Amino acid sequence: MLTSAPSAFAGTVTIITSFPKELTQAYKNAFEKANPDIKLEILNKNTVSGIAYVRETPEGQRPEVFWASAPDAFEVLGAAGLLEKAGDISNPDIPDKIGSFPINDPSGLFLGQALARTIVIEPQVLLLDEPLSNLDKKLRIQMRRELVSLQRRLGITTIFVTHDQEEAMTTADRMAVLDHGIVQQIGTPTTLFDYPVNRFVANFVGTMNTLEGRVTARETNKVSLYVDAIRELHIPVNGEVPEDDVLAASFRPHTLQIHPADTRQDPKFIWLPGIIEASEFLGEFTRYQITSGNTRITADQTHFSGRVKLKTGQAVALALPPSQIRLLPTSTTRIA
Repeated sequence: MLTSAPSAFAGTVTIITSFPKELTQAYKNAFEKANPDIKLEILNKNTVSGIAYVRETPEGQRPEVFWASAPDAFEVLGAAGLLEKAGDISNPDIPDKIGSFPINDPSGLFLGQALARTIVIEPQVLLLDEPLSNLDKKLRIQMRRELVSLQRRLGITTIFVTHDQEEAMTTADRMAVLDHGIVQQIGTPTTLFDYPVNRFVANFVGTMNTLEGRVTARETNKVSLYVDAIRELHIPVNGEVPEDDVLAASFRPHTLQIHPADTRQDPKFIWLPGIIEASEFLGEFTRYQITSGNTRITADQTHFSGRVKLKTGQAVALALPPSQIRLLPTSTTRIA
């Protein structure tokens, strides 16, 4: 049940529930004691559950009342810890679980209240500006999933503003990447990740390696790029390639395979020599920093129990599938 609300909010909140009146009176008393500017009205019905927000109006005018059913507002309140159990609070099997107020994070509490009050007016568009930034990691992930589930169920067009790449990619149907207020690219998360239009987008969405090189030849389905201190790379292409004389061959850390330096090189890969400079164990994978020529490259190696970690200073050979390379302009100038 509701326990507290932001001090800036004043008005009447009406809860409709099938809980017996004697079970809800304690909540009413505790809530109003904690929030003297808010009146909590609990209507006990046999069959319905939900929440109504009564907007205060000038004296003599009829109050505006907005209504949402249990699958809407109560799901949000439950996810934020405002209810002992998310979902339909009319469930008669849980009256023994409503004897405490489990609010562990005030930010999650306020977010849930704000969402519930917004949902009940049935908006056409919902704007969420950094809604999860003040939550701890566990609650942030939980609320992120709840928000996605809620949006799918209600079908409300939602604009989600965030600087968190993981939040953006896991919540969005379509993403827009902005630089200084200018849209650089719009598309699905996979499109922006796999086919960035410039280096800004490439480095903003995930981690990207780049090898800058001078174009030595252009053919219909291949571009040759000379990279200092490495060699000439022959990169197959099947689309438009920037006309610049110098390009950046860009690829993600997970696309690289790390092999011993003396590995027999399969010609279907582009091979790069390297020296292990540093490593970070991140659980599911180990991230290596590798020097190749004059360039520092990041490579991710999936972790398996028993896999031996590569040593700093060890010589390696990096196998790169040509299909994973994107040729981008070297300029970081943003799209105007």
